[in-house]
Amino acid sequence: MFLLLVVVTASAWAQTTGTSGEVENVFPQARALYVDVHQNPELSGHEMQTAEKLASRLRTLGYEVTE
Repeated sequence: MFLLLVVVTASAWAQTTGTSGEVENVFPQARALYVDVHQNPELSGHEMQTAEKLASRLRTLGYEVTE
């Protein structure tokens, strides 16, 4: 899970020009997602809300998500 969050954050960062201002814009969103996922744990194999949140975030970054 954490690895996926890192990949999403890194991907968003890579799609920008790399300026520190843009990184500062992405980090709070990634942190908020990380905190939300960990404040609302789900049983292994039943991560429906977590999957929906991550899929939504990936779509906003322009990725096609298959559920």
